[in-house]
This record gives sequence, C-alpha cells and structure tokens, in this order.
Amino acid sequence: MEGVPAPARRRGAAPFRRGRGARRGRRPGRGRCGGARRQRPTLSLKGRALQLLSRREHSRPELERKLAAHETEPGELARVLDELQARGFIDEQRVIDSLLHQRAARLGASRLRQ
Repeated sequence: MEGVPAPARRRGAAPFRRGRGARRGRRPGRGRCGGARRQRPTLSLKGRALQLLSRREHSRPELERKLAAHETEPGELARVLDELQARGFIDEQRVIDSLLHQRAARLGASRLRQ
C-alpha cells in the first residue's frame, strides 16, 4: 500500500509488555533454560513438618491437619510427630507464648489477661 505510513513506534519499544524482572531479548514466562523447569524433589513427611515449623510455631493438632493429606502409610504421621516432639521441635508452651506475643500487639496485654 503506497502512500500509507506505517504506524509510529518509539525507538527501542518492545512489541509486547514486559512484566517485572523481564529482560530485553527474552519472551515472558521463560526462564534461562528456554521453558524447561527443574522439578523440586518431593519432601518427606518429616521434611514438610520441619518446613512448616521453620516458618512459625505449630501445635500438634495443626500439624496433623496440615500433613494428613501427605501421609502415605497409616501411622506414619503419628510416628513423625512423636519423634519431632521428643526432640523438642513441637512444644505446646512455645505455641502458646508465640500466640500471646502476636495477639498482645493487636489487642493489648490487659485484654489478653481476661
């Protein structure tokens, strides 16, 4: 088509919108390997429990509820939690102290005493 100018485009402007962290010359959604992703190894039940406990204190019933879906054989979860409790990773008093500390900032110490 003669006489019709091409649409104006800024110099160096990308033909698509880049997200956060996107670099020039790569298409969005692809890593350094061209889209191939490494799969993370599946964690054991003990590994999952330790991962949860590393974030914050959990009570035994909380851990049972969160890990029940990952139990492969009956009784495995109870054995793992017994071992973690014997080693001091699960402690009800620490859970209570942590909960009180979190809520004291929001509710105030006098409200917690009630």
